Amino acid sequence: MNLLLGTVAAFFAIVVGIVVLRIKGGDRFEVKTPDILLALIPIAIWLVLTNKVKVIEFGGFKIEAALMEAATASIESQVTAVRTNLPVELLQSGGKGSLDEIPRLIENKTEALIFTLGSDYYVGSAVATYLQRLSEKPFFKHIVVLRPDNSFVGLANGREFAAVVGSRATQADDFVKWLKNSDTDGLAKLLPGYVSATEAVQQDADRLAALERMEKLNLEVLPVVARAGKLAGVVSRSRLVSGLLSEVVRKVR
Repeated sequence: MNLLLGTVAAFFAIVVGIVVLRIKGGDRFEVKTPDILLALIPIAIWLVLTNKVKVIEFGGFKIEAALMEAATASIESQVTAVRTNLPVELLQSGGKGSLDEIPRLIENKTEALIFTLGSDYYVGSAVATYLQRLSEKPFFKHIVVLRPDNSFVGLANGREFAAVVGSRATQADDFVKWLKNSDTDGLAKLLPGYVSATEAVQQDADRLAALERMEKLNLEVLPVVARAGKLAGVVSRSRLVSGLLSEVVRKVR
């Protein structure tokens, strides 16, 4: 459903954009056949990717070949690295000293807080303070959970978890407890939008596989893991679709 809404929105956006450009360029208000072709590409992509149709043909051009070539391209170039500037030591029970690091994290525009399974360094009140302060900034997005060897365990919505902790302070204590006990089931239930390592996509996955995974899990962002099991970054639905559209439009032209 999210993919369908996005493609319909893209159709109207392209048509409106073409009309605006024509008017600004001094042309009369007219939408030509090639314009409709370009605007229909998002809907064509949705129809083919969801198996509603097998082939779409415009004149002598079959969109299936261009679409499938673009859809099976690797997502590697569209993976966004996550800014993570939070070593474990910063949340040790060191009182005010550790919390003094928050301004540095804000200055570095930290997008994610990293937590390690099995660690007994964390303190619920300090976790709550970090979440509260960082969630005030638009760049903060994620909670990342790793194993002691830095292999990826899970990714969660940091902003939503900050809101949960803000309304129920005991949630931060539960979070610390699940981390210390390496209780991944408890973490999965507690953390909003939690995506485990088994639900992540591999760095060499193609666009189609990533989009299908997002559709199945109803997610806008997926973690991407390298072959060694380390977190490579995240990939968003919007970036995948825009990359897909750009490549198909290039081939159509």
